[in-house]
Amino acid sequence: MNRFSAFVVFAALIVLGGCGGKGGSVVDPPPAQPPSISTQPQSQTANVGSMVSLSVVATGTPPLSFQWRKDGSNIQGATSSTFTIASVATSDAGSYTVVVSNSAGSVTSSAATLTVNQPPSITTQPQSQVVNVGDSVTFSVVASGTAPLSFQWRKDGSNIQGATASTFTIASVATSDAGSYTVVVSNSAGSVTSSAATLTVNQPAPSITMVTPDNIFCLRECIIGNISVRGSGFSSSQSVSVSHGVLLGAQLVSSTEILLTVSFDQFTWSPGLVTITVNGPSGTATGRLAFLGNLNTLTCSPTHCYQLEQGTGTVHVYEISSGVKVNEFNVGRLIYHIAVDNDTIGITQSNRGINFRDPLGNQVMGNSNGLLPLAIAMRGGYACVGQDLDDQIVSMELNQTNPPMVPVSIGDQPHSVAMTNISGQLVCVVYNREDNALSIVDIPSMNLRGFVFLAGLIKASVASATQGGWQLGVFHSGPAAGKAVLLAQADKKLVVVDLNVSPPQELRRIDLSGVPFRIATNDTDGSVVVAYADVSAGLTRFEKINPNTGAITSLSATSNLLCTGFGVSQDGTRLYCANADQFQILNNQ
Repeated sequence: MNRFSAFVVFAALIVLGGCGGKGGSVVDPPPAQPPSISTQPQSQTANVGSMVSLSVVATGTPPLSFQWRKDGSNIQGATSSTFTIASVATSDAGSYTVVVSNSAGSVTSSAATLTVNQPPSITTQPQSQVVNVGDSVTFSVVASGTAPLSFQWRKDGSNIQGATASTFTIASVATSDAGSYTVVVSNSAGSVTSSAATLTVNQPAPSITMVTPDNIFCLRECIIGNISVRGSGFSSSQSVSVSHGVLLGAQLVSSTEILLTVSFDQFTWSPGLVTITVNGPSGTATGRLAFLGNLNTLTCSPTHCYQLEQGTGTVHVYEISSGVKVNEFNVGRLIYHIAVDNDTIGITQSNRGINFRDPLGNQVMGNSNGLLPLAIAMRGGYACVGQDLDDQIVSMELNQTNPPMVPVSIGDQPHSVAMTNISGQLVCVVYNREDNALSIVDIPSMNLRGFVFLAGLIKASVASATQGGWQLGVFHSGPAAGKAVLLAQADKKLVVVDLNVSPPQELRRIDLSGVPFRIATNDTDGSVVVAYADVSAGLTRFEKINPNTGAITSLSATSNLLCTGFGVSQDGTRLYCANADQFQILNNQ
């Protein structure tokens, strides 16, 4: 080989080596880049039915692939950088992500939340109503949808100014308020109008009113007069009816007022609420009065309390320890008053004398036939009985089969009696209705100690409710021992009398805050508890009175009964309230 040939071969080898031989410098292609998200999908809020698009921007070695997911699950067909929902439904709300992939790997976007606004929907429509002029009326609507919801009430298609709540109230309806009412409920997703509710307004006839006495207290037949009925268009042929009692008269005062007189027989009508109805050209009036009676009292031993129900002749027996009614028994009609001494019960009956029973209703002594008794008190083994028709007081020793009777004539018509001890002597204290006097008689000798006239006070009456009644109480011990108190209901006064002197002496008259109902004496602190029946509220309130000073204190205790029977426990800490089948024990404070 010559030199030229060798050179050519060498050069060719060099060239061949530079084109990829072992000794060459050829560069490899760059590796694929994994995807990276440069623009994340964004959360959105949309209304139902609108279009929503979610998008992502990513880099990396192509080709890039996309898979959209909702709440972690792949969305079929959602494989591009943009995901579109043409018409959003509430079910589309959720969390959306997209997985971006290539040959070098994958990356998941941050979550984009799609919130779908629900347009308002009415679930409870406003209702049509019929009311009278002056009544209050309220329309209401219940709606669902994305909060906040706004409301606009309309009357006959026009917006009502200020009526922008879910309820619309007219405090006092006028005839001009009648019409068609709707409400438009709106939110960011839309609005809906309710169905129409019609308001019909009645124009009532002119009303009539009734003015009745406060509370009625009387004996035997009870005549209630001057019940005023007021209205318009009254005439002499006015129609009047009463639900209880007997209508004795309807006096036409003028075309705007009638005065009624009604009679009640306590042997027929039990104490309670009485309704009187008057039908007139201008409407109907209904009035209520409390016919409470003066003799439907409560008397108690250390273990039981007893209440007499005059209208039925029933004696109700309440157990103090349990506070419940445990028995009742009937002794017949024409009964007046009840007293107790060591659980021997004495009941006065005009047709059977005195009926003595035990708590079970068993007769324990012979009846004192021949007596026409009204009031009775029992203490220390004796009974003191007032006979209303022959103006006598009779003493009887108890616990005998046929107890002897020791009478004494004393005043006219003994109305109320009580028994106590004065300087160790058992006495009977008597209020005489006709004389309006208080007398003291020794028991059992029946010697008259003396009496005091109660001048200037309205006398108790057999019939007229306007004259009311009296109730007598005495203090046996404690700070007020030897004093008597008389409740003058018509005068609204409490009269305090000192029995320790002879003759007895009136000490003071205390004005009461309302029409009193019952009184009970509290030996422990020397106070008198006065009960007031609130007929309209159906409850009884109480006051405590100091008979020595006249000071009056309202008690916090209130009974939700009309206490037709009322008393104070022997230790003075509790009040007893009874009304037939109901019995309550309240704190005396």
